Amino acid sequence: MDAKDNRKKFPTFHNMVGGSAAMRKVFDLIGKSAKTDSSVLIVGESGVGKELAAKAVHELGPRKRNPFVAVNCGALPEHLIESELFGHEKGAFTGALKDRKGRFESARSGTLFLDEIGEMPLGLQPKLLRVLQEKTFQPLGSDRTVCSDAKVVAGTNRDLMELQRAGAFRLDLYFRLNVLNITIPPLRERGEDIEILARWFLNKYTEKEKRNDLEISPGALKSLKKYHFPGNVRELSNLIERAVVWTEGNRIENFEFEGSRSEHRGGGGGDETGAAAEGEREGLLADLKEIEVVSGRESMRKWHETLRCVSIENICDFLHGTGGREFSRKEFARFLETVAGNGGDKYKTAGVYLKILTRNDVCEHNGQQANRSGYIVLYGR
Repeated sequence: MDAKDNRKKFPTFHNMVGGSAAMRKVFDLIGKSAKTDSSVLIVGESGVGKELAAKAVHELGPRKRNPFVAVNCGALPEHLIESELFGHEKGAFTGALKDRKGRFESARSGTLFLDEIGEMPLGLQPKLLRVLQEKTFQPLGSDRTVCSDAKVVAGTNRDLMELQRAGAFRLDLYFRLNVLNITIPPLRERGEDIEILARWFLNKYTEKEKRNDLEISPGALKSLKKYHFPGNVRELSNLIERAVVWTEGNRIENFEFEGSRSEHRGGGGGDETGAAAEGEREGLLADLKEIEVVSGRESMRKWHETLRCVSIENICDFLHGTGGREFSRKEFARFLETVAGNGGDKYKTAGVYLKILTRNDVCEHNGQQANRSGYIVLYGR
């Protein structure tokens, strides 16, 4: 069965990801991966649609009538992940008041999607490896063996080989997961998909809000095509939904972009202003990469990774996108929410980041109290 047939069987994913050559290739790989029981590793930045791709692998395969179970390995406290995945028996630990099935047992004969697999604690990785190899495991606090034939699909926005070199991820587990690899490119690398996706989301949210007369103006559509989209498809979805809710007339004339409001993809070639702006951005990115912070006993060399799913390029895009104007901690927190999704106190995290940036002469604080604080980026330091 070719990619075209797969799109007919699972049109939602096809519509969501667009129709570029890059995404047609991705969909073809999904169709091939769905036919086997081999493990699949889906790689891509936050917001590109890794879970949707995992669902497509499930729906296009012979397991589609069985459960699809998803778990975010980065959203659970370390001491709960083992119980969440493998279950526990009553009394296995404080608070275990009754037996509980884990996700592997719940997904039996179906598909288990392990999102953010790079956040899996190192001590738990051998047990996950055993399940992948032997198809058996023991619930926490139990001596009984449970069989699981769930197809495992893992997702990550991080370089697992880099984590392996840093001693945070097992090499044998990497190879066991990466039997079949699907890499989803970021939205900024497939600009031809933006209009397709924008119209798909517009139909979705106008139907939801009962505003079927709403349309996107050519100017607003042009601004979407120029935008950098650090939050990928998730950010585009948020932009369209917000515009549908807030627009008072029957035409969306503009969008309220988060983060890098003036960040556009290349294409101007040779323009001195554009070259200067790009040079300014590269200089800012270099400064950000050199920051080293020590907090207490903990070294935070990769300070920008303390919040999952945020890359140093994302933060650079936001700072450069302000164009030197003053911005607030609240605005920066909204940006982090857009890029990183739900989970965690983004307002508090924004404050920590901004404190690091001001101490390293990247930003200047206006000296006001926290609830009235403003910052500007110091270009040409």
